[in-house]
Amino acid sequence: MAKEIKNNKKVRYYTKWNDHLYMALVHVLCAVSVVCILVPLIFVVAASFSSPKALLSGKVYLWPVDFTLRGCWATSFSYPGSSIPSCTRWWAR
Repeated sequence: MAKEIKNNKKVRYYTKWNDHLYMALVHVLCAVSVVCILVPLIFVVAASFSSPKALLSGKVYLWPVDFTLRGCWATSFSYPGSSIPSCTRWWAR
């Protein structure tokens, strides 16, 4: 059988300023980590949907410019025997 607890006190996790500072630093480090992961990922997706000319001229950052599917996507689907699709084959013609 379970024992009864005589002192029913609430548990307080963050009682000192050290705890608040530590948790603030943890949250800031998590936010920086998420940004460091998402920005390159979003850039790669935007670059894959942008035209190669816009990509080479440096116009693409986080949003596709001159939206097209003829770049990497058309190249990767047009070479079924290739294990590594190359984006350079389309714009190098």
